[in-house]
Amino acid sequence: MLEFGVGTGNLMKKLLVEAGKTVYGIEPSAPMRELALEKLAGASIQDSDFLHFPLLNDR
Repeated sequence: MLEFGVGTGNLMKKLLVEAGKTVYGIEPSAPMRELALEKLAGASIQDSDFLHFPLLNDR
């Protein structure tokens, strides 16, 4: 799964921990990424946003 706008990671936590899904996060805000990574150590959260996400712009 791909989640844009992870924020502090509340939904990502539900998907990763409670539902056992594989989730890749995209979050443009460094402070929000830091909070999410504190909550979800080892999660994959990248610096980007929906408008500048490389795979979407290649089409």
